[in-house]
Amino acid sequence: MGLATTAAIGVAMLAVLMTSSFFACSEANPPIRKRATNVLLITVDTLRADRTGPYRENSAATPNIAKFAGQGTLFEAAISPMQMTRPSHYSLFTSLYPRDHGVVNNKISLESTFVTLAEVFRKNGYATAGFVGVSLLGPDSGAARGFEHFDYPSAARTRSAEHVVGAAASWLAERSPDKPFFVWVHLFDPHTPYAPPAPFAPVADNPIARALPEASIEQLMAIAEQHGGDLPKAAVERAVALYQGDIEYTDHWLGKLLEIVEASASAQHTTVVLTADHGECFENGIYFEHSDCLYEGAARIPLIFRAPGRVGAGARRSEVVEILDVGPTLLALAELPIPAEFLGRKLFDEADPARDVAFLQHPLYSNTGARNRKLRRLHTVMGSATREILVAEELIGVRSRDWKYLLRGDDEELYHLASDPGETRNVASDHPSVVAGLREKLKAWSTAHPQHHADVELINDELRATLEALGYLQ
Repeated sequence: MGLATTAAIGVAMLAVLMTSSFFACSEANPPIRKRATNVLLITVDTLRADRTGPYRENSAATPNIAKFAGQGTLFEAAISPMQMTRPSHYSLFTSLYPRDHGVVNNKISLESTFVTLAEVFRKNGYATAGFVGVSLLGPDSGAARGFEHFDYPSAARTRSAEHVVGAAASWLAERSPDKPFFVWVHLFDPHTPYAPPAPFAPVADNPIARALPEASIEQLMAIAEQHGGDLPKAAVERAVALYQGDIEYTDHWLGKLLEIVEASASAQHTTVVLTADHGECFENGIYFEHSDCLYEGAARIPLIFRAPGRVGAGARRSEVVEILDVGPTLLALAELPIPAEFLGRKLFDEADPARDVAFLQHPLYSNTGARNRKLRRLHTVMGSATREILVAEELIGVRSRDWKYLLRGDDEELYHLASDPGETRNVASDHPSVVAGLREKLKAWSTAHPQHHADVELINDELRATLEALGYLQ
């Protein structure tokens, strides 16, 4: 879709909404609960923090996210507990770690025994609506629980940000103003295959780039096979550029959604949070993947809160926080009770002290053949060996302000993030006392949070087809 068409749709959508009940503020139709806090939760799939403008120094990337960050408080070290769509989203919704709620891979659905954020808002009189961009988060997954209105791609596996934002905008325009709202908008576009529409697609300026109008895992593996199992630099750069194009496209439609909220009569009483379920790996021997990566590219996510009068504008905070903290923080900002089961912190409550540490876990799969077929096709990337894909064994980690410690069996990795943000040098042997302290924290956490599911192969044929199409199974 061209820029003129995209802009025309955005303008038309705004014009319709500006005449709708969502913007009504006359004395004849005043909001019944003027001081109630509306909540808009936006999650962008597969969004690296360092690919957005606010997290990159002197960057012109993602202008709408940059503008939004200037209106709210940005957390510089927000961490996802598991780099997968379902596990991370359900940690956000339940304020529990994946090993607590049991969704330790994309094959498992959330059990009904766990209280979700949407259920809490609905119980407290909120109108609740969810709009998602991938069928993996459809009703059968548990994602719809607590939402009175739930909109997902039922006829296809995915849909674009334009369509998700359009659906959310229509609901906001038509909703009754007598209730505050909790709305979740999920945008899937930065996930593979990387395929930004014009004008967000980068120029193809070499033969390999021209051979990749978009970048799917299958296409990248085919190019590697043409080069003896090695993926050349030009293909990697093209894939990363296409990934960035998807992010810019998402930012465009995110901007349209934020314009709608900002123009509403209730803008000053609407809390908006932007985050991601996980990022993406293009380094550390792991490429075009996130589920197999506990490094910063996949683990570190954007997290920005905007709440006029309650959250500082243009503020940046450096302490380590977790996606588990989003739910309690939103409920606290809305002055609603927080379920006792929720483990996260209230990030703007000074009485809730910072833990300044986050825990990570690799997803658990037991199907070794399906997960490792990729490695038999992609041996090296730009001449460097790729890492094995882990299955049927546990990799866990802990991230502090300055350090990242990873433990797999007896193998230990330690990275000093302050001096080595790219995690290129394992310094575990140089800092035994740091390793001992972080190992103790990690093992205490693992003991306190035993694995909820012993069987990690919960799957049906339809879900298997979806996971294969999205690149989680090869």
